Order: sequence, then structure tokens, then C-alpha cells
Amino acid sequence: MTQHMVQTKRALAMVGSFLVIAALACGGGGGGGATNTPQVNVAGTAAALQSTADALAKAQTEQANVPPTAIQLPTAEATTETVQPTASGPTTYVDDFSADKGNWEVFTNDVGSAQISDGVLLLGPFKECADVGQASAPFGCFTQCISCGTVSDYDMQVDAAYISGRSDQTFGMVLRFQDVNNNGLVDKDDYYLDFELSVFDKFFAVYEHLAGGTWKTLDQRTEDNIAGGKQINTLRANSTEGGTKVALYLNGVNVETVTLDSASSSGTVGLAVGFRNMQAGFDNFSITLP
Repeated sequence: MTQHMVQTKRALAMVGSFLVIAALACGGGGGGGATNTPQVNVAGTAAALQSTADALAKAQTEQANVPPTAIQLPTAEATTETVQPTASGPTTYVDDFSADKGNWEVFTNDVGSAQISDGVLLLGPFKECADVGQASAPFGCFTQCISCGTVSDYDMQVDAAYISGRSDQTFGMVLRFQDVNNNGLVDKDDYYLDFELSVFDKFFAVYEHLAGGTWKTLDQRTEDNIAGGKQINTLRANSTEGGTKVALYLNGVNVETVTLDSASSSGTVGLAVGFRNMQAGFDNFSITLP
């Protein structure tokens, strides 16, 4: 209610009170005898009061019919700034193999063994799978990281050590595996890429299997940075540019960077022993995904 309307109501109330007083004055003759009372022009007074009341009522009506003034909000200035979505950031998965958490293929059978024991993933020995680089039979001396899924860009690292068997054979990490027929083995139509080392001869190798059944050695050379015997070596692979470039590290030293085509830019990852007659141990695995 506006201040003017409040004032109008208050004026009407005052007029009403005045009319009551005037009426009482007109009818207030006493019973105690005639007195000379001044004559009041009641009709004229009433008419004047009525006119005043009518004017006030009209003013109230006109005030009620006036539309309210719109409240003006400040106008926001135009802006060209674009709000960018908040990035969730990279995700890092870590496994210290303190227990079997269902993250890896684990098995013990007539073919070979992959087991988590005493804080280490023990891989090998194998009996039935072919050695890496042999096209005569499927290669399967490895375990895949189930929780890692299919990846392209990643930064993966693991500590690895020779445990038993022939120390001149190799072991390391699976960089990419495309299992076309989903049988867990590298056979004719599959793509496979791994990074392995030998602690005896102190060399590393990058093995690639192409769809069609061809094995290739992308690089193989000695590296003085490799720790011999049963010492721990840290392997790292940093896959970038949509999975088409993979930088490889041994104990913090970049020893190779391989370039791949887009057809082989994604797949699963894991850990491998390149030959049947040995066992390797792995610990402190981590993979960071963008």
C-alpha cells in the first residue's frame, strides 16, 4: 500500500468522526430550559463535508487506477568471455600387488603361470606358448591389465626383476595388444607391441607383431644403464599423440621413441616374459591416463 493511499484512508476516517460530532451537536437540546444557542447552518456544513468526502474518495479511486511503476533492474553489460568446462585432470591407477584385486589376468595351468604373491606379480615360467618373435605358434607369455582397459595415450611404469630360469632371456611390458579373436594369444590377425630387457646381456628390444603374422624387431641394442642379475630395473613407456608415439625409458633414461600408424594406436597393456624358460617379478605398477 502506497503512502498516499494511507493518507487518504486516514482523511476519510477524520471526516467520518467530524460528521458524528456535528450530528450530536444538532440533536443535543437540554431539558433544563431554553437557552440562546447560536444557530449552526447544518445543511451547509453537511454539504461541504460531503463534498470533501467525495473529493477524497475520487482521489483514492484515481490513485488505485494508476499502474505501479516498474522496478528497473540494472542491465548486465554484454561480455565475450566463454566459460570453459573444468577439466577433471589425469587419472592414475597404481597397483603394488599387495593382494589380488582382480586387476590382472592371473592363472596357473599347464600353459604357464601368472600369480600375485608376497607383494609381487610373478610371471612364468611357460610351457606351451611360443617365444616372442616366433611365427610358428601363437605367443602368449604375458598377462593383461584388466582394469586399464583399451588405451591410446598413457604414461605407464613398473619395477621388474629377474627371478629364476634362463637369465639371458627377456621380460618387460606390453605396450599394445589388439586381440582380434579375443583368445588372449598373439596370433595371425592380431597386433602386438612390447618393450623388454635382458639382465644377462644388458640389452633391450622392442618387438612388434603385425596383422598378417609378421614379427618385427623395431630396435635391439645394449644399454649400460640396465642393472644386472636380480636387481630391479624400472621400465617406463609414455604414449602420446593419440598413441602414435611411444617414448621408452630404462631407469629414467630415454632409450628409444617409436612411431606407429593410427591403425595400431590403441589396445590393452600388460606385462610379459619374452621366452618360456624363465620367471620375472613385477612391482609398483602405475599408469596415468589423460
